[in-house]
Amino acid sequence: MLDRGVYLISLVQQLLGSPQAVRGAACLGGSGVDEQSAYQLEYGDGALADLAASLLVRGTNELVIYGERGSVRLCDPFYRAHRIELQAYERPTAEGMGGARANPTGVRRFLGAMRDAPGLKSLRRRLDPMLSLMRRGRARSFPFDGDGYQYEIQEASRCIREGRTESAAMPLEDTLAVMRTMDALRVQWGLVYPQDNPLAAGGSV
Repeated sequence: MLDRGVYLISLVQQLLGSPQAVRGAACLGGSGVDEQSAYQLEYGDGALADLAASLLVRGTNELVIYGERGSVRLCDPFYRAHRIELQAYERPTAEGMGGARANPTGVRRFLGAMRDAPGLKSLRRRLDPMLSLMRRGRARSFPFDGDGYQYEIQEASRCIREGRTESAAMPLEDTLAVMRTMDALRVQWGLVYPQDNPLAAGGSV
């Protein structure tokens, strides 16, 4: 989780904020490291994030965001994706929605409530540039030099030059929120780090 999973949790934190509930499972190796893990983060507006990370198998290394009107795929590797694929859903007909034919007003009310949910509104604002691309085409490439880490260096350097102790792009509270999510998960797994117990790590209280 400290190697692979933190990227997933940080991205979801940026998109949806802090989860209301956290569930997960992990396979701990002989060294005590969580070699494979899967987790689900739940939000009050009905949004869910299903995430998985592994040191043992090679997955797609992609991230897909499914929404009401389509999906956004951050291509491999998602943490420095050079390509975004967008897929708009076909609008369902009343005949294809079962209960919608009998109660179209109820369906419209439900969809309206989903659109007005505070968390989803925030996510929609952040994804608006991608949604506009979705209306124009199915894929866009955004090539850039380097491996993506240069943006962290540039932001940290800017904050240092300006005497800032916090970045607006990654506020301290977001960092703490990510750590709280990770701590909640590893409690469920029974994953203990040496620094959790200074005596076990050879330190003193």
